[in-house]
Amino acid sequence: MKRLLIGLPFLLLALGPVACSDTAEEPILVPEPVEITLTPSDRLLFEPDGGTLTLTVDAKGANWKVEKSDAWINVAPDIAAGTVEVTVGPWDDLQPRSGRITVTGGAEPVSVEVVQNGVVPQLTADRTELDFGSGKESRTIAVTAVHVEWQAVAPEGGWFEVTADQAAGTILVTVQENPDTAPRSGSFDITGEGVDAITVTLSQQAGETVLFQDRSIAYRMGYRGPVRTVSRHLDFVNGPTTDLVSFEDLQFDARGNLLSFVRDYGSMAVTVEYDASDRITAIRAKSGELDFALLFEYGSHGKYTPIFELFESYLEATGYYPIDFRSWMPLLMKDLTAIKVRDAAMPDNNLAYRYTISGDEGSLDTDYEVEGYDLEPLFTMNFAGAYPSILYY
Repeated sequence: MKRLLIGLPFLLLALGPVACSDTAEEPILVPEPVEITLTPSDRLLFEPDGGTLTLTVDAKGANWKVEKSDAWINVAPDIAAGTVEVTVGPWDDLQPRSGRITVTGGAEPVSVEVVQNGVVPQLTADRTELDFGSGKESRTIAVTAVHVEWQAVAPEGGWFEVTADQAAGTILVTVQENPDTAPRSGSFDITGEGVDAITVTLSQQAGETVLFQDRSIAYRMGYRGPVRTVSRHLDFVNGPTTDLVSFEDLQFDARGNLLSFVRDYGSMAVTVEYDASDRITAIRAKSGELDFALLFEYGSHGKYTPIFELFESYLEATGYYPIDFRSWMPLLMKDLTAIKVRDAAMPDNNLAYRYTISGDEGSLDTDYEVEGYDLEPLFTMNFAGAYPSILYY
């Protein structure tokens, strides 16, 4: 019995460890926070025309999603590929616009700025140097403007005109005939807010040496440029208080030739006709008592024959044919061979004044066109080259 009691504690001691587990507990694994990386990391930059750019998302296999700050930004995420297609439309404002794209699903949200540039104002012209001949001419400049209101103005009182058409995007530049024997130049600016001014330079060739008597009637009467009508013209022929000549409703053609006028406050209507060389071919006048025409004929003798003595002494002085030639007709006419008077009211007055030129001598003869009724020459003349030098009565 003693031995049994003594051995029991040892048995219990031996059996004690059998009641305990011999396996250790598994550790609980906590995943590390996912850090999302975007490429590019700071900004997606778009031009005003818009377009699509790709944003790369590195999320180490984690699920992620995309948020955008503004409706004008369009996103198309591809989680499997790790990309976001970012698309914006055109932007026509001068100022840029910006927003953000944010990717969530990691330890911290990551965002990138989306910026679209504003439109840059632009102003260009297809030509900035214009060269003109000596005559009246026009040139057209094409203007391209992007988000800018533009204008073009010529200097006041200059020899050229500028007409700007913003709707059509054109500028019409017109220069007048250069009356000087030296070339001339000028310039004007095309301007707009927010852009550099464009300077257009003009140059015009020297005017031809044209003798006064060969210029248009409008030029000889003192009218320049695109004259078409003159309501009233006064001319003091022999002084400020005598022989006042009054014309009304003067009409000119594009070349400056006088086409018609009314003489002495409506008492006589006068029309003038020309040939292709701008030489007078007929003057027709009609009033209550008068109805006549002066017909001009030309040859090729090359001389400038005088007409002032003819009109002063033999036509206008009679009172039958008052056309006031001194106020508007040339004093010398090249290659003139005859002036015929045709009087519709009194046909017996029909006559012809004929210039006969031989070398440097000539004469003006009168033919009344009535049989047996001839007159002596009104005068003879000598020429020095193309111009008369002496008249003999």
